[in-house]
Amino acid sequence: MSWSKVCGGYVYTEKLKNIVSVKAKYGRFLGIARKALDLVQKLNCYNELNGLLQMFIDEKQQELLQKGQTIDKENSNDHQRNDESDIICSNPVTLRRRGCPPNRYLSEGETANKNK
Repeated sequence: MSWSKVCGGYVYTEKLKNIVSVKAKYGRFLGIARKALDLVQKLNCYNELNGLLQMFIDEKQQELLQKGQTIDKENSNDHQRNDESDIICSNPVTLRRRGCPPNRYLSEGETANKNK
């Protein structure tokens, strides 16, 4: 039985593919950053990495400003919220029962109480 017959042909859309690829890139970069931080700590060259990162940030901000885009955290957060609201993937509703779970194994004390 094929997956498209079970869930339809539109399960893995372009938006979902984009989200997965963005998350994969983010995870890969965090791995590289973790390695860099380990090396910085072992070699005690914090200023060098700080300078590289600050220079990179300044260059990229200048590129964005030249393109006419402004760097605003509120706007970027609103944009991310709008993208997240476009795709709503929710889990099915599950009920959690109170008390003992059905068809469970009884302890020796419980079986003795039932026999009385």
